Amino acid sequence: MFRSLDWPARAADRTRGRRPARFASLLLVGLLVWLASGAALAADRRVELLVFSPGDDVFGRYGHAALRVIGPGSADRVFNFGITDWTKPNYIRDFLTGRVRFWGNVKPWERARKSYVKWDRTIVRYPLELTQDEVDGLVARMERDVLPEHREYVYDTFRDNCATRLRDYLDTATGGAVRRSLADDPPGPSYREDVRVAFAAYPGLLLLTEIIPGLPLDAPRSTWERMYRPAVLGDAIARVQVTRGGVTRPLTAGPIVDRQRDGPEPLTGWPNLGQAIIGAAAALLLGWVAAFRGRPARARATVALVLWAPAVALSLLLTVVAVGTIWPDMQQNWLLLALPPTDLALLPALRAVRAGRPPRFAGAVRAYLVFRAASSLALAGLAPVVDLFAGPLPPRLLALAVVAALWSALFVPAAATTAAGPVGAEP
Repeated sequence: MFRSLDWPARAADRTRGRRPARFASLLLVGLLVWLASGAALAADRRVELLVFSPGDDVFGRYGHAALRVIGPGSADRVFNFGITDWTKPNYIRDFLTGRVRFWGNVKPWERARKSYVKWDRTIVRYPLELTQDEVDGLVARMERDVLPEHREYVYDTFRDNCATRLRDYLDTATGGAVRRSLADDPPGPSYREDVRVAFAAYPGLLLLTEIIPGLPLDAPRSTWERMYRPAVLGDAIARVQVTRGGVTRPLTAGPIVDRQRDGPEPLTGWPNLGQAIIGAAAALLLGWVAAFRGRPARARATVALVLWAPAVALSLLLTVVAVGTIWPDMQQNWLLLALPPTDLALLPALRAVRAGRPPRFAGAVRAYLVFRAASSLALAGLAPVVDLFAGPLPPRLLALAVVAALWSALFVPAAATTAAGPVGAEP
């Protein structure tokens, strides 16, 4: 009925006994909340493939690609592996020899997006359906590859660029699912066909495209290989299927157009303009050979020298590029057989005829030109039918026309009644 007089003391003892247990309970609840919030943050982290359309400047003709990582734990960042210094001295030389260095960086999404809006580029996002382990591995690899000691790489337009790096990242993250999903695709256009489309508005670059790159540029390419182009990368990723736990799902739910370009399509022009120009030059040169057949040898030798000089210069350029580059596309060029640097040895013969004297070693010069004509004709004839000799036809026809002009200057008489043989001094 009445509480003991020592009740306050006993109550205090019971309270003191419950305090450690209560503190432990609160600590456990706090830990669980912290772990749950961390798991939620990780689960919220997502990855998107970003594809930017081609731009108006010459360096943006293929478009661009990057990976966006979204999540409270890592903010909203864009990993970009297509950064270089276009103003670097000797950039063209380094590009031709395969020594241009690119690197990766990371920046906030809004800042990156603002740049591409300023450049009037269409932005397409591909949300990727990746597991948390796949996201963690992908992000860890990219974070390593943007560190100063790892970020630089030697750029290759077709094999190691901003898009192929993302292709390889996603293929590794999905255990090879990207490559497997596309393995049965039929071969597509060659690299050279892609280049023609990209630079159709630049006649000078189209001419170089037909002449400087060699055999590897003409092989039909698989979808995997053509994913060096950001647009092809996006289209291909949209078709990739990933199997997890016996369930097959698309890697992405589909593209989301984040921003549409306001201006006209930048990829304009005629892709075959370079071939047309070179073919027209070959036809004009053959027409000149026929029209000037009966003209004085000195005049023909003068014109032949004018043609010989750029042909030899081009041959020497192709030789220097083939020897100095690490690009396989520049090393194997059949045009070097149709326009060999050995044409340099014809200079004394042309100068002799131009001075009104017969060329020395006429028999050797004649045999050499016969070989040149035969090789140019063979390369032109085999190009459309034998893959080993594939390549643009017009440059080979132009090389054949140059041989015809040299032959006309050195060995065609000035009049139909003149005896055949090397041209001698004229009255």
